[in-house]
Amino acid sequence: MFTRRNSLLVGRLLFSITFIFILFTLIAPAPAEARRKKKQASTQGAGPQIIANQPWPPAIAPDFLEVLKRDRLLIANKYGRLSIVDFKNAGKKTIEPKLLSELTGIGKKLVSLSSYKTNTYCLVNKSLRGETVETLLVSVDTRRMEEPSVVSSQAITELREGRLLKARNNLILVAGKSKSNENIILVIDSKKKRDQGDNLNIVSTITTRLPLTDMDFDGRQLIALGSDGDKSMVSFINLTSKTSPQLDKNLDLPGDYQLLSRYKNLIVLGGSDKNGNPDARSITLKPAPDVVAGVTLNQLEKITSLVVSAKEVLVSGQSKQGSRLLSLSIDQHGNLLTATEITRNTARRKGTDNSCLVTDGSTLFLASGWSGIETLKQVKGAWLPQYLYTIPRMGASGMASWGNSAVLSAGELIKYDLSDPENPRIESKTAMTTPVKEMVGAGSFILCLTKDALLLKKMEKIDQTVAEEKMEGKGLAFDKEQHRAYVIQPYGKLTRIHPFKVYSDSLDAQPTVDVPGNYTRIKVMNGKILLFDLNDICLWAIDAAGGNARKLGERHFDNYAVRDAWLLDEHIVATTVDKSSKGFLLVLSNQDEGLNIVGNTPLPHNGTAVSAKGSCVATIGQNDKGKALLTLVDIKNPTQPQQKESFPVIEAAASVSVRSRVTLVAGRGLEILAVDTGTSPDGEISN
Repeated sequence: MFTRRNSLLVGRLLFSITFIFILFTLIAPAPAEARRKKKQASTQGAGPQIIANQPWPPAIAPDFLEVLKRDRLLIANKYGRLSIVDFKNAGKKTIEPKLLSELTGIGKKLVSLSSYKTNTYCLVNKSLRGETVETLLVSVDTRRMEEPSVVSSQAITELREGRLLKARNNLILVAGKSKSNENIILVIDSKKKRDQGDNLNIVSTITTRLPLTDMDFDGRQLIALGSDGDKSMVSFINLTSKTSPQLDKNLDLPGDYQLLSRYKNLIVLGGSDKNGNPDARSITLKPAPDVVAGVTLNQLEKITSLVVSAKEVLVSGQSKQGSRLLSLSIDQHGNLLTATEITRNTARRKGTDNSCLVTDGSTLFLASGWSGIETLKQVKGAWLPQYLYTIPRMGASGMASWGNSAVLSAGELIKYDLSDPENPRIESKTAMTTPVKEMVGAGSFILCLTKDALLLKKMEKIDQTVAEEKMEGKGLAFDKEQHRAYVIQPYGKLTRIHPFKVYSDSLDAQPTVDVPGNYTRIKVMNGKILLFDLNDICLWAIDAAGGNARKLGERHFDNYAVRDAWLLDEHIVATTVDKSSKGFLLVLSNQDEGLNIVGNTPLPHNGTAVSAKGSCVATIGQNDKGKALLTLVDIKNPTQPQQKESFPVIEAAASVSVRSRVTLVAGRGLEILAVDTGTSPDGEISN
């Protein structure tokens, strides 16, 4: 029975629980505040830390494409470099593809590759003076796509030169020229016998009449396409018994056919007919292999890739107008019908002789060399462009930042949104008709120096040019105190300085100044102009009205070559290399005419670039192993510069910017590091 005493006990218990809950609510921080405090606690006293690292696509031209699984693509070039990229949701809400991994050292002449499940097999021809001396079969484990690894590299002694590779189940088919100059296909069982050792387990050899140009293998039937340039042959080979391949049929075709794609019982060939016209030709496999029909593709000059599906054949090729993508419908008998062009957002580009077309079942990937990889998806029966995966050949050559934005120059202008420093986001890209030689920030604007003009752009709209002045120059700098831009042009014995007053909608050219010496680089601060070249450095002062210059100091280096320099209130910091290419940071006084060296420290790299704020100096460069490094130096005591940190940064790092609480590094992408300089923010991002 529930008594009065029991009710008192229950009441006291409820009161205690309520009191504890209220107390916990008052004391415990909100989830967001807790995360913020946890983050502050984890970084406090920890020194510089990488906040974000967003590399660009590696400089790997997509000579080969393989779908590893849906949205995940393996990209490889003919020099044996490969990368794995996740294209999931690419193009949706400005989502960028994610680079999962890179791998090098496969071989300098990759001729073919094929993936099956968790393995990718690469066929490599090692050459000496243009002649193949050895053919290798390289196996790459892609089970962990973030960390692919080379499992084995084995010589194929039976081949003089490898041409094609196809893998399925436990079999690897390798086609090429034998030592006796025959066209052969080696059937290799990837499962070795216990006594096999390091030798390949070759279970049979198939001889073909013509050199092979393409193959398809479903695990039981091999379809091999060969051509000698004038005539082609399709061979149908039964591989149910891997040790005893049986030829079922040969089909002879006039013309030069190089490509083959299969969907169930239909295969489609691509190449040129007997008259040299681009031609796609269909072959049915049931009841027996037989040529159905062909269609001449007058829209193209050359077919470079094709993929057949249940209802259509997708063909990419070259025309006089550039690359084109066509769709050929298929009737119930396997006939190829009239070709229609698929509209793409990208401009038709020339200069790419080869392209590669693959699909993962929902997305179509079209690779066109250095032009990049386009993705298309089918919406209501029509292929619609989704994203262009561009592949910059070079890293960023310049960087400008202001507020929550940063712009990188690398053949095109790339604007990043830094409002969340841990997740910088590419906000926009703008192609430049003329390459940008130098770019600097001018508050919320950027200045771009091209081969024949100085451009002023707003950082929030990098695709629009606010003002333009026609001129030629070598170096560019901006003085934020005087709101003036300077362009220099060397003429051998003198250097001409072109000042421009910078307004929000115009560039006002002011009287030029000629100074003695041949200088190609410039840095400015509050009316002081630092000019430098390989072995000379000088400091000038220009009055606010312009036109008058006064030399403050100069120095010639006999034992150092200047890589970059930065101007501070009382000092100049310069990265240099000595005669043995060892890097050094020099601290010079800008208070005397000799610009005397007051301190120096060796660097673990070659000092490509330098930036400084307060007493914090950041230098970047490559070490003797070619790895990009960032080195932080404290010059609070300028006579004894102290190295604080040195660690790897993004590949091909070429530009660095020190801000109050973060340091930005640009190379083949953008890296953000937490580095507290102890100075006050000045229109900067927070972290």
